[in-house]
Amino acid sequence: MARARSTSPTAGSGQLCGKRNVLRGLGKTEFRLADVYAHAETLARLHPQNKNVEPKIRQQL
Repeated sequence: MARARSTSPTAGSGQLCGKRNVLRGLGKTEFRLADVYAHAETLARLHPQNKNVEPKIRQQL
C-alpha cells in the first residue's frame, strides 16, 4: 500500500536543513551558488535517494 506524500511545509525539511548547515559552514553572509555546489558530494551522502542534488540546491535557495 502506497502512502500519500506529505503536503506539510516541513516536507523535505531534512534536505533544507542539510543545506542550511552547509551555508553556516561557509562562514559568510554572502555566497555564490558555486560555493554550495562545492559541497554537493556531502549533501548527496546525506540524502542518497536524491539523484538530482544540484537542481535541488537551486530549488531550495
